[in-house]
Amino acid sequence: MGEKEKYPIVLVEWYDTTFYNQIYSDREIEGKLDCSLCFNVGYLISKDKELVKLAAHYYENKYNGEVSYTDINIIPRSCVVRIKTLLDKTT
Repeated sequence: MGEKEKYPIVLVEWYDTTFYNQIYSDREIEGKLDCSLCFNVGYLISKDKELVKLAAHYYENKYNGEVSYTDINIIPRSCVVRIKTLLDKTT
């Protein structure tokens, strides 16, 4: 694989669900409890109106061109705050 990459590297900022395992008052729930703000960096494999798909690694078979991925994150688009391109060598 030369200088050109198949996918851009991006930072995805998104909200994830959070589980709290205690008893809380109304005041505590209103003021302190929230979703977790998450940050993922990876190769942007695809995005559409429903999902963003990132992979930490991808491999291209030099004999047949088949691509394989590992450490994949699939994030619901409705949870995404922003997607920032960090490096794009696809062109």
